[in-house]
Amino acid sequence: MSTLVPVMVPEERLADAYRALGAMLTASSAVEPDPTEVDSDPEFWRNPDNVKRHLVPRSDTIKGLARHLAEHPDTEITAAHAADELGLEYGWNSLAGALGAFGRYCANRELGFPWESWYDDDGYARMQLDAATAAVILAVL
Repeated sequence: MSTLVPVMVPEERLADAYRALGAMLTASSAVEPDPTEVDSDPEFWRNPDNVKRHLVPRSDTIKGLARHLAEHPDTEITAAHAADELGLEYGWNSLAGALGAFGRYCANRELGFPWESWYDDDGYARMQLDAATAAVILAVL
C-alpha cells in the first residue's frame, strides 16, 4: 500500500493538479489497486431494511448519486456526468471524495456498493445500477 502525502496547491489550480495526477495514474500500468474499492452487491441492496440502515444515513451526495442512478436504471453514467447532474461544487472531485468515504464505510462492513462501478479505457469512472435494485432504492429514498 502506498503512503499518502499532502500536496499544497493554490485553489485556482486544484482542478489542473487533479487532472495531471489522473493522467499520470491512468498512464501507469503499475498502479496498486485501491484497498477501499468494493464490488457491487445488488442482492444485499434489494432489501429495503438494508437501504434504510446503510444508505439513508449517508451524505446527501451519496444519496443524490444513488437516486440519480436509480432514476436511470441499467444506464452507464460517468462520475463527471453524475457530479454535473448533482450540481457538486467541485464536480467529479467532490463525488470522488464522497465515494471514497462511502467505499470505506462499505469495506469496513464487508458490503458491496449498490451499483456496479468501473474505469473505462478513457480513464473515466462509470457506474450503473440494475433496475431491481433501483426500484428498492427509489421506494426508500
